[in-house]
Amino acid sequence: MTEKGELFLLNPGESEEIVTQHGKINVELIEIAHNPEEISDLAIDYVEFSNDNPEPGEQIHITVSITNIGTGIAHATEFKIIYGDEGQGNQGGSSIIVEIQPEETVILEFDHTYEEEGYYTVIPIVNAGNDINTGNNVVCEQIKVGNPQNGGSGGCMALPPQI
Repeated sequence: MTEKGELFLLNPGESEEIVTQHGKINVELIEIAHNPEEISDLAIDYVEFSNDNPEPGEQIHITVSITNIGTGIAHATEFKIIYGDEGQGNQGGSSIIVEIQPEETVILEFDHTYEEEGYYTVIPIVNAGNDINTGNNVVCEQIKVGNPQNGGSGGCMALPPQI
């Protein structure tokens, strides 16, 4: 950042000339160094429902598998699950995992009850501050509760690119 508060974003190999009251400075970003031992890559492997078509009021068990496919420990990992029925007064679940070792798989389990018929989009999200690839941190699965008359809305295709 310059003394005028200007911020320059550079990619490796790019340079920028910065003019200050004391003269000119040429800045070049040579490389971005990182320690591979500090880089995690969390991936949601799968989401399973104990019943893919429960009746309203029937409790289901939801299992989510998360693996650290990176080379470093994932620290202070935050996990959140959106059940899709928050508009009916329900809240999603969340959990903090202290750390996930490289190649370690963690299984999280939740119980949930849908009170009304319908199609619901279940979205688990995992995040760690040192995660190098967030593209595999979100998945979605649709569950059909009861025998709804409509065909569902939005579903998994309604997700924005980065949630």
